[in-house]
Amino acid sequence: MDVEDQVAIITSSQFFMNQYDENTPKFAFPIPEGASATQLRWWMNEKWYIASLTDIAQDPNPPTPSDNWPTFLNEYLGDTPLIFNFDNPVDAEMEILVELTYVMLLPYFKGDVSFQYQNRYEMIQDMPLESVALDFSLTSQRTIMELEMPGFLPLITNDGYNAHLELSLTNEADLDDFVVTYTLDPEQFGLYGMSTKLDEVPDELPEGFCLFIAEPDPNNSQIVISNPVLLSPTVTFGSEAQAGSIYPNPLPNVYQGYQMLVSGRYVYGAETSINLDGYAYGENVHYQYNLDLAHESVLEKQFITKIWAKLKIENLLALYYSYLPDSAEAQALKDQIIEVSLDYGVMSPFTAFSGTDPDDPPIDNEDDTLGPSLNKDYVLKGNFPNPFNPETTIQFTVNNDLHALVKVKIYNLRGQVVRTLALHTNGKGDYEVLWDGNDNLGRLQPSAIYFYVIDFGHAQLSGKMIMSK
Repeated sequence: MDVEDQVAIITSSQFFMNQYDENTPKFAFPIPEGASATQLRWWMNEKWYIASLTDIAQDPNPPTPSDNWPTFLNEYLGDTPLIFNFDNPVDAEMEILVELTYVMLLPYFKGDVSFQYQNRYEMIQDMPLESVALDFSLTSQRTIMELEMPGFLPLITNDGYNAHLELSLTNEADLDDFVVTYTLDPEQFGLYGMSTKLDEVPDELPEGFCLFIAEPDPNNSQIVISNPVLLSPTVTFGSEAQAGSIYPNPLPNVYQGYQMLVSGRYVYGAETSINLDGYAYGENVHYQYNLDLAHESVLEKQFITKIWAKLKIENLLALYYSYLPDSAEAQALKDQIIEVSLDYGVMSPFTAFSGTDPDDPPIDNEDDTLGPSLNKDYVLKGNFPNPFNPETTIQFTVNNDLHALVKVKIYNLRGQVVRTLALHTNGKGDYEVLWDGNDNLGRLQPSAIYFYVIDFGHAQLSGKMIMSK
C-alpha cells in the first residue's frame, strides 16, 4: 500500500485454492465505500492475466458456489463489493493468486488520518490463514508526527517525511481488521500539490493533471474563524497555466480541521498561483498559494490521472442521479461516465471488469511488464545466479527520471508473499537488490520455484527464479 499525504493506492493480493469440483468461480472483494478499482489481474498456470473494463455493469449477485453458502456473505462483502466472473473453469485443487488495485482518499481530521482493511475471514471460512502481511509506505509534504497500528506489533520506520510499516503474521484464525493511523503536523496549514503530464490523453482536454490538498489557516484572515474556514469556495489558477476541468464541482465547504482535495487539468507547466475565495460569517475570505506545475511526465505521480477521473465520475454521477433513470439527460450522463471510466481505467457503477483485456494476452513470467511505455522506461535484467543457493541478485534498469521507493516482493508457488525488499531509485541507471533466501521473519526458505514482482508504483516487472540446494 502506497500513500501520499492522504491519497492511497492499495494493492490486495489474495491466494485461493478451489476446494470444489471443477467450476467457474466468482471473485468478490469488500472494497471500501468511496474507493475506485483501477486494475484486476490474476496468476494462474504460471501466467498473469489482466481483466479489462467493459461498459457492462457488474453482476449484482454475490458468489454462491452452493446453496449452503453462509448467509452472512453479504455482511462480509458490505454495501459496495467488487464482483468478478472468471471466464474459464478452474480445476479442483487449482490455486489462483488474485491481485486487485484500488485508489481512495483516506479520512482526515485535524492532522489525523486513518486506514482500515477488512480481515474478518472467519465469517467465510473455518481454516486459519497460513500467512497475512501488510506493507504500508507513506510519504507526505507535511511532517509525519506518528504512525501506529493499534493491536499489532509491526516494524515501523519514520524520518518525518517518509514512513514505512511492515507486518507479517502466520496461522491466524481470528484476525482483527488492520487499522493504521498516522498524524500529520496539524499546524502546517497551506496548500500541498503535485502534478504530472501524459504524452497522450484519451480525451480532448489538456495533457497536464494536477492535484492539491488545501487546509487554509483559520486565523489567516481579518476575522477570527472558530468553525467555518471557507464557505461557497471557488478556485482560480493563474492565467499562465490555462487550467480547467476542475473537480469536485462545486467545491465543498471547508471547516476547521478538515481539508479540500481538488484535481484539474492544465496546458502549460509553470509556477502558477492558486486562489481560493469564499466567505465566512458573512465576510469575504481569500487565500493565495503558489504551485509549480510539471512541464513533463512525472512517473511516480501518474496516479493523479486516476484521482482526476474518479472525481469527474463522482461529479457526473451526482448529476445523473438528479434525473429520472430513463430520461435523455440521464442517458447522456451515463454515456459520459462510461467513457471516462474506460478511458482512464477507473471502475464506475456502469462498468465492470470482465475476462482478459484483448490487447493484453496472458503474460509469461519471464518477461512481465505492465503499464505505459514500460519497454523503454524499465528493463528487467533477471536474477543472477538462477538457479541459486541461497542468495540471488535481482537486477533491472531504469531509463527515466524516477526518484522513488521501489518495492520487490518475493512470492512462493502458493501465492504467499515470502519477502518484501525495497530500494530507492535516483533516476536513470542500473539497480539491483539481493535476496538472501529468507522470509520476512528471517527463516530460510526451501528449495522451490519463486517469482518476484518489482513494483514502481505505476508499473511492474516480474520474473521467475529457482532456489536449488
